[in-house]
Amino acid sequence: MIIRLATFLWRRLFRSSVDAEGDTSPLKSLSLAGDGDEIYAIEDVEIAFDVRLDYAGAKNWHTVGDVYRALLEALGANGLDTSETWEKFASAIAQETDVNPARISRETLLLG
Repeated sequence: MIIRLATFLWRRLFRSSVDAEGDTSPLKSLSLAGDGDEIYAIEDVEIAFDVRLDYAGAKNWHTVGDVYRALLEALGANGLDTSETWEKFASAIAQETDVNPARISRETLLLG
């Protein structure tokens, strides 16, 4: 938990100007490093929606859209693909790397 807090604070302090709140150009990657931060990003989504994703296909999650599809499946009948669901999802998955959620698309890579 301390490492996660330190990472979050470091990213907040040294945030790239490319991720400024006004920039809405699509992100190529969430910039998750594959060092465990991707686990926290998925947990942030699960907490935001109060669900547990099915990790059976997780090895095939390469894009934000892959995780979003898993979320919709976990939500079941409540998993409507609406702009509100997407915005809540994008905000949740962006917390770990502190990118502007408006810059995330379904094609945004998780790692990179």
